[in-house]
Amino acid sequence: MEDVLPALLLQTILARTDAVDCARVACVNRRWRALAHDDTLWSQHCRDEYGVCAAADFMGNPCCSFKETYAAWHDEFNQYGGLVYRTKKLWDDLKGVLRSNYPAVADSLARQASEADIVAAESTLGWPLPPHVRLLYRFCDGQQIVDGDEIAHQYVGLLGGYYFYNHFVNVQLLPLQQVVSYTQRLLSRAPAGTKRIVIAASCNLNKFFLLDCDSGMVLVGTKNFLKKYEVMPCLPLASSNPGDGMLRWLEEYRDGLLSGKYTVRNDDGIRSISLYPENGSTCTEAVTQGIQVRASAVFVPELSDPEAQEKYLFSYSVRMRFLPVSGLAFNQCQLSRRHWVVTADDEIVDEVRAEAVVGMYPLLKLGGDAFVYESCSTQNTLSGSLEGDFTFVPGCLSRQEGPEFCVRVAPFPMQVPRYIF
Repeated sequence: MEDVLPALLLQTILARTDAVDCARVACVNRRWRALAHDDTLWSQHCRDEYGVCAAADFMGNPCCSFKETYAAWHDEFNQYGGLVYRTKKLWDDLKGVLRSNYPAVADSLARQASEADIVAAESTLGWPLPPHVRLLYRFCDGQQIVDGDEIAHQYVGLLGGYYFYNHFVNVQLLPLQQVVSYTQRLLSRAPAGTKRIVIAASCNLNKFFLLDCDSGMVLVGTKNFLKKYEVMPCLPLASSNPGDGMLRWLEEYRDGLLSGKYTVRNDDGIRSISLYPENGSTCTEAVTQGIQVRASAVFVPELSDPEAQEKYLFSYSVRMRFLPVSGLAFNQCQLSRRHWVVTADDEIVDEVRAEAVVGMYPLLKLGGDAFVYESCSTQNTLSGSLEGDFTFVPGCLSRQEGPEFCVRVAPFPMQVPRYIF
């Protein structure tokens, strides 16, 4: 029978098989072996199983064929199964979006950690790392920030951050060496039997992310972390693959970068990844008489205290701009007052009427730059929102050119999110 099947039919069948069955087919006879060794088939297996599109091994060394490429990747990662494709895609996507938008962060990503590096880390810690964590570090050993480069150290965190009043956060993904060091320093007095590691931290050490090596769950320290080791989960429990928490967490963050939810912000010439959402349901926009107001909030776990009356703290960012519209009787206007309505669980819990915003009276000019400010608010529920309006006067406060008017701020959510970054 094997001699009567047309070659085209055999090729069609082989194209629908996986690599294991393709290798089995090669054992039937010489004719089938020749078809099963077709490099086009193996290039497809490389793409489907490992996300590999070039004939090269894991270290980038060229291979003679895609069949050889597949064998090299299989030998390197066979024990990790389907996690390899996801992990490679994650790092490829992250490096791509960072090279396009923030090359300094892309340049800070370290080379791969070796199996020996990982085994050494596990030996020092005293327990094994979950498979998906080992794989993440096999592809990229966190961030390596050049010593002495203070600006880079503060602002090139892969996991971004925020800044309001005197609270600054910019989170870096730690390399294995620092994972071990931070874990030993911060968790040495943690409850017995705890198998947690520090995987990421803000440059000024005011925010820490941990990984529970038993459950695979990513955790973030609260206001009580350094005193009581209090943490919160950073992602929902998985319905499948429950041990892949750090990978799922980073995939969600990657999706936020790719979609433009998180963007690179430029403040006085200093660039960093901002966690204030720029699109989607968590960022709202309203335009009144040419004044555009965009607003969004980010949960701040490291200043939240689940044991306090006001449990959860949020920082919000407001971006206001005078759009280049025609037909208006004035070409500049100045803010005089603010009005906020705070809602928690769909009930109004507070209302604020006061002058200025963060002590400032921004003057907006037609078609000019946006005025951006950040502030914060606390609430005792997981879900709430903020809305209100700003009162502007045409011209300026010292020389008013018409009646004052209110500019709407559309409701934007202040919710503890499913994924915390």
